[in-house]
Amino acid sequence: MKKIEKQELFGREVYCLVNGLWTVYCDPEDGMNLCRILYDGKLVVDSDAARRKEGGTYGVPILFPTPNRVRDWTFTFAGKSYPAWMHGIVRREPFGKIKTVAAGSCFETAKTGGEEIPFEEADVPSDAVRISGTLSVRKGDALYEKFAFEYDLTVHITVFPDRIEYDYEVHNLGEEALPFGFALHPFFVNESGDAKLQFFADRFMNMDEACLPDGSLADYTGEGRKAPALVSDLDLNLVYLNPKNPAAVMWLDAGTLTLEMGPTFTHLVIYTPQGKPYFCVEPQTCSTDAHNLYAQGLIEEAGLLIAKPGETIRDTVVFRMNN
Repeated sequence: MKKIEKQELFGREVYCLVNGLWTVYCDPEDGMNLCRILYDGKLVVDSDAARRKEGGTYGVPILFPTPNRVRDWTFTFAGKSYPAWMHGIVRREPFGKIKTVAAGSCFETAKTGGEEIPFEEADVPSDAVRISGTLSVRKGDALYEKFAFEYDLTVHITVFPDRIEYDYEVHNLGEEALPFGFALHPFFVNESGDAKLQFFADRFMNMDEACLPDGSLADYTGEGRKAPALVSDLDLNLVYLNPKNPAAVMWLDAGTLTLEMGPTFTHLVIYTPQGKPYFCVEPQTCSTDAHNLYAQGLIEEAGLLIAKPGETIRDTVVFRMNN
């Protein structure tokens, strides 16, 4: 069965994408958050109630243009200073230009709850369903005051029978180079405590007491690299550089999930908080505090992406179920 329909979840109207054993809930009004993902009726990703109440991250939020922390909450690029916010500025922002494609039915609406207008779609495979959304920022917008660049940020979530493909596009509409990072922050469910994780990265970034990278790298020799490890036995909150592909494999109650990342995703964050029913494996195009590392000349370590005027940078993350 392939379909997209609107449902209520967490007291909000969201889109529900169904394809085969996948059920994916997307909330365009909440930053295109994938607020719940199930496979064969079992939770893969969910939105922790306490974190929702506290205004924290949950589900699969978008972190843009400054994933994670920024030193002193400011950075300099091309001689100008900019303010910064934890996890960027778009994760709770409403996306517009919502497009849905399922079983030959294609609709577009300016926003959730708006009038749906049919359109023709040529690039969605027949065995997939897709939802797309765009966040447009122009001079005079509130988000422009936070990050003074004009751009369109578009994401496409395409659900196949065996995988979810997550594509992002950043189109620089301004006259200056646009420096950014893009990341996803999935909260994988581990309610049973039996989840295992193996990731494929050899080096990590040394952090100071403020959980900010000091620019130096170290070899990772701990658990989870050479063999699967119980997530409950790990206590990690690290940024890894140049992970291999696939970047990680997770053994969840729902099945074995592989994380694959495109070439712009040069960093991987592993976060395994002790005593919590979730853990995070985060594909990132850049480091924590990337803009400031870049300003120090640490180009590879930073991984900062820079879109020239008129340029579009795009890439893909794949969550593949290997049952």
